[in-house]
Amino acid sequence: MKFVIRVSFIAVCIFFLWNGALYSLIPTGGKGQNQQQQNSIAAQNFVHRPNIDTLILLGSSLSARLGVLPNGSYNLSFSGGSAFTGIEIIKKDKKTPKYLLIELNFINRNPDLQLVSTAFFPKYANEYLPALYQKYQPVNLFTTLLPSQKKANQDNGYNKQLQDQLLAVQLIDYMREPDMIAYKKGIKMLALTMAELEKKWNVQVYYYIIPVHSEIKASTTYKAILPLFYASFKSTGRLLPEADCTNYTYNDGVHLSYESVAPFTEFIMNNFKKLIKVD
Repeated sequence: MKFVIRVSFIAVCIFFLWNGALYSLIPTGGKGQNQQQQNSIAAQNFVHRPNIDTLILLGSSLSARLGVLPNGSYNLSFSGGSAFTGIEIIKKDKKTPKYLLIELNFINRNPDLQLVSTAFFPKYANEYLPALYQKYQPVNLFTTLLPSQKKANQDNGYNKQLQDQLLAVQLIDYMREPDMIAYKKGIKMLALTMAELEKKWNVQVYYYIIPVHSEIKASTTYKAILPLFYASFKSTGRLLPEADCTNYTYNDGVHLSYESVAPFTEFIMNNFKKLIKVD
């Protein structure tokens, strides 16, 4: 019995020493070992941020890789998801911004409610027990230091041959008829939710479309959904101008290459600033 108590005491001491060391030794934490953990880390970072942001971007993996945003801005976009996950987090967080900038590309996807729940657990980790954060898990921290992981995180630049191969794969899906019921349902849900937020918290909402490769834009899916986006949002005066897709390069036809991230981020921010001056 004494041995169990002693071991438990040592474990508790190590845990609290680890907590005390985290902020001073590894304040930023790890980046995540997989997509799910990366999303969890991004969500928890948002919930426990010290400041209330003026502008929040909400979207999918297409928006998650956008470049440096102006001060007072936060990119709450998740790989494999849509703007609805970020919207649910904001509703629960209640630290509302002045502006929301919402990506429309994957508005047909439902919110990831498990990720929303993860974002708020544990509730007091930021103040008392940071070791419970996903980003401070020991395995996550140590793997980020491995040479193989560092190499994997490096940008290898734009590869035209690889891009063409990945584009061909994407076109197989995009040449199919889209599920228009899912898109229309998403648009209706978005309109209702945004009306609620604007009324309740005086949030101003704007919308944007991430550019895709010209062949994807000419596909069956995009020919169906783009007119729907314009019909639903252009009359609001809150839809940002669509970027010329030929000005950018893409990793797989739908995700901007890292060379194109900064130019498009600048494009979207400049047009957003023009709109809010007029609005």
